[in-house]
Amino acid sequence: MDNENWRTGLPQDSRQKIVKRIMDTLERHMSRSDSTGELLGIARRFEEKNFQAATNQKDYLRKISLKMLTLETKAQTTPPSNVATLAESLDLAEDAGLKGRTQTTPSNNMATVGEGMERVQAV
Repeated sequence: MDNENWRTGLPQDSRQKIVKRIMDTLERHMSRSDSTGELLGIARRFEEKNFQAATNQKDYLRKISLKMLTLETKAQTTPPSNVATLAESLDLAEDAGLKGRTQTTPSNNMATVGEGMERVQAV
């Protein structure tokens, strides 16, 4: 499939399953006071942003996997996040109107990127 048509070849239910997996990851690392609606909005914007920015399906899955891995790694060393921290760590703070409310330092743990991609591709 060429780079122009890969998006039309990706079934909509696959994208919905990816959003669900993103939501599951976000819910594991959020404080209990954050609403599911806010998290779903963040998950959808994150998925859409990566869907539009990707050059092909592999790039799409890689981008999402890397960011989810970064979130998982960061969550192991910090307490549960709030929506502003989460949105900023997913580069969505500006979209959510939360830019500048938190400071985050992204992790570049590349060792298990393949594992993250396998989890997303298993969708």
